[in-house]
Amino acid sequence: MRVDMQAELDQPVVLRAPSRPSGPATPLAAVVEPAESRADLTEPREPRRPLPSRPRTGPIRRRERAALALAAGDVVVTALVVGLVAGLALVPAAAVAVGTVVVLRLTGGYRPRLRPSSADDLRPVALGSLAATVVLVPTGGIAGAAALGLLGALVPGLLAARAAVHVARRATRRRGRGLDATVVVGQGAAARRLVAAAVDHPEFGLAPVGVVGVDPTDVLDPETGDLGTPRLGSLLDLTAVVESTGARRVLVAQDADDPTLTDLLLACRDRAGVEVLWEPRFSALAPRGGQTDALWGIPLVRALPAARSRAPWRAKRALDVVVAAVLLLLLTPLMAVAALAVRWEMGRSIIFGQVRVGLGGLPFTIYKFRTYRQPPSSGSAPVWSVAGDPSLGPVGRFLRATSIDELPQLVNVLRGDMSLVGPRPERPFFVDRFSVDVPDYHRRHRVPVGLTGWAQVHGLRGDTSIEERARFDNDYIENWSLRLDLQILVRTVRAVLGRQGG
Repeated sequence: MRVDMQAELDQPVVLRAPSRPSGPATPLAAVVEPAESRADLTEPREPRRPLPSRPRTGPIRRRERAALALAAGDVVVTALVVGLVAGLALVPAAAVAVGTVVVLRLTGGYRPRLRPSSADDLRPVALGSLAATVVLVPTGGIAGAAALGLLGALVPGLLAARAAVHVARRATRRRGRGLDATVVVGQGAAARRLVAAAVDHPEFGLAPVGVVGVDPTDVLDPETGDLGTPRLGSLLDLTAVVESTGARRVLVAQDADDPTLTDLLLACRDRAGVEVLWEPRFSALAPRGGQTDALWGIPLVRALPAARSRAPWRAKRALDVVVAAVLLLLLTPLMAVAALAVRWEMGRSIIFGQVRVGLGGLPFTIYKFRTYRQPPSSGSAPVWSVAGDPSLGPVGRFLRATSIDELPQLVNVLRGDMSLVGPRPERPFFVDRFSVDVPDYHRRHRVPVGLTGWAQVHGLRGDTSIEERARFDNDYIENWSLRLDLQILVRTVRAVLGRQGG
């Protein structure tokens, strides 16, 4: 089977650089026009600067060690209580203890907190203890008073063990040990308030090493005031400051506001593994719980860790390999029929390869079944597919409507070029243009591209708003979870079966 490395083309078009709209987003078809000269579009582009293969994980591992200390105490206490109250042997008691730790993990028992307390532990401990008791009622032969006794012993036992860990950590921090170097972003009273709270209350685990100012004129003062915390530069120096000081956390003051601030904070988090917390603009309305925290009464919102540094990320790759291999095996007859149909209608190569942009802005070759009858013109520029194209025959239209033309990309998934779920990959020409014209488009390349994505299951495919696609893609990246991936896969299957592709 021959693979054609040229792009599928419809009518030659080039993209105008539109001004950023102030109103609703505009579909791409509204900003394209016929091409007259393509000399400027075929010049060699500068190679994209690759991101690190994986974010640095030093600070994350340090926080994980604190969680491991809690988990070890939970296992010991649960195993002892279950063994003594339910009379189980060591191995089954340990199994119940491990299951309890899993429940604690799922209910937020090990989430990072600036100043952990037993009050925050009460809900996950109660749910974990209840889960252990429910499991032992049918399997351990306990019931009635014994079950209540087990529950009554587990909850205070786990809370006491955790309280001992918390007290020990706070005492260590007050002695100036185990503190995280912290950079404060802001200026004036808001920055001084964060610095003062961290310096006066070391039990929160923060050691301010300096302030990065948002206002360029504000950084001329060598000190922030009577606190003696140095000014380390302007906002544009943030990533360099984090690198040079070895900062593990970045605190963003309430009044910090700059168009480039989000990109700089993402760079600190994604590339250096730094934890980012910011004071919400309407701090009086900020809720407690979830990803919120507080520094001596100052509400803070904690950014989620970079998706690729989260514990379940490796399971995503395992899911990709298993599902792609199974689908290739099961769908081989369907792909064979599709190949014959393409050969009958096109009379030329069945599969074509096209350069797309993937993780970190690096190019790779994507594979698809050919769907357009018109061959590419020599020297032609990249084009955008639009509905009603006359070069799209009945077979090609059916393959696109059912997304069967995308099935060869399962090979890309197995090779590691793509994932099952992620932002859809685009051609380098359009990536360069969209990165300039569409807000936050460049942030889509922080994770591997995918066969399907959060934008696609919301109907954003084909000739639809690029700005809205970028918004959904970035929302997916920031809130990634295996559950979200499974949800997208299920919705994709429903869409394909309903012939909602295109």
